Amino acid sequence: DFDTLIESLEYYQLDSKLASVIIARLLYPSFVFDCLEENYYSSNQNLKINYNIEKETLKIKKVYWYYKKKYQIRPILWLDNN
Repeated sequence: DFDTLIESLEYYQLDSKLASVIIARLLYPSFVFDCLEENYYSSNQNLKINYNIEKETLKIKKVYWYYKKKYQIRPILWLDNN
């Protein structure tokens, strides 16, 4: 979970480049693409997928805001504005 990720990464000394790579991986996890592929073949899962993506986006924003503050990573406008 994302709280554990934040806590465990406190232990390591990250630079802004590595923090940016971790944020990129959080933004584009493979399970999102798996859900979209499933949805392509079975249209009755739209609501489930939309809910999961929205829920995960809120978690990603939490980690992003933390990394932005701590490591001064480059801003991601759509995460800042929504």
